[in-house]
Amino acid sequence: MYTKTRLTLTVVALLLLPYLLIAQHKDSGFKTKKERIPHKAAIRSAILPGWGQVYNRKAWKVPVVYSALGFTGGLLISYLNWYKKFQTGVRVGNYLMSDGSYRKDSTGYFALDRVVKLYLGNGQGLETLKSIRDDSRKNMVYSGIYFLVAWGLNVVDATVDAHLSRFDVSDDLTFGIRPSIDIASRTAGLSVVLKTNN
Repeated sequence: MYTKTRLTLTVVALLLLPYLLIAQHKDSGFKTKKERIPHKAAIRSAILPGWGQVYNRKAWKVPVVYSALGFTGGLLISYLNWYKKFQTGVRVGNYLMSDGSYRKDSTGYFALDRVVKLYLGNGQGLETLKSIRDDSRKNMVYSGIYFLVAWGLNVVDATVDAHLSRFDVSDDLTFGIRPSIDIASRTAGLSVVLKTNN
């Protein structure tokens, strides 16, 4: 008898629990409107790009975010690979010309990329190769900065969009330009009128 009463009270309590929670939700002042918390949107976009846009219910922006990050990330990886190839070419070129004569019998030479071999093929392209290596390093750094800027813009977009979710952009707002007459100064003009139909 004791366990049957206990079971009945438990079932009744579980059935009433959702109603109690709804009452708590209404009384505790939670925001039930479509407001977004900007701090959450910023943190989410900083952790995973596009997550803040999904949180703001603007999922159409996610492909734009990933296109920008993919393009700048692809440039970064490409310039990094070319920098490594040209850096290896400079090392091999310095080794091949270390005694003043040029010789192609190094195994490092045969492992080089064909574009790098074109510069080292005649033995006179080492300075050009160093210049191209330096340009690749500069472009790699710039593309890394562009990647970070794109990531930062993703975070800023999510934060600003969360802030703007609080503004009313319904059809109840009207904006108009109307003619007006100022009786005190006896002049005519235009006035800007913003009405809210609440």
